[in-house]
Amino acid sequence: MIGIIAIFHVMISQFAVGGGLYLPLAERKAMRMPEGPLRDAWLTQLAVYSKFFLILTAVFGTVSGVGIWFAIGLTHPEATSTLIHNFVFGWAMEWVFFLVELTTIAVYYTTWARSTPSCTSKSAGFMPALLPLRSSSSTAFYLHAHARRHLVGRRRNRS
Repeated sequence: MIGIIAIFHVMISQFAVGGGLYLPLAERKAMRMPEGPLRDAWLTQLAVYSKFFLILTAVFGTVSGVGIWFAIGLTHPEATSTLIHNFVFGWAMEWVFFLVELTTIAVYYTTWARSTPSCTSKSAGFMPALLPLRSSSSTAFYLHAHARRHLVGRRRNRS
């Protein structure tokens, strides 16, 4: 069960990285098109995509992330406690970036209803593209460094 939830969660996170990059780049392409029905169709469809992106990452990403913790907590509470205690700053970093990412996605989505099609000041659009990359790389760096320190310490103690 944990594997199924984790696979679902990783698929959503990959959509978050790819979709976060696709939306502002597609919007930029649409804004460079000459005014007309094709440009309006692109912008209308991008507004629909941004709502889908917000719901996918905010709802399903959050629920699957909590589902993983719930499943491992039921399966092995002691291991879950050890993970939390050893990697508390890594998880805290991940959650801070995730909350900022969700905030920027919500801001980006709300700009569709409030701005005119000629408005090109949606620089918040690139934040959802960059935050998952920053979040995953910094968390991976922290977890790798912490795990390496932990393993090196164990090897020294065995000698």
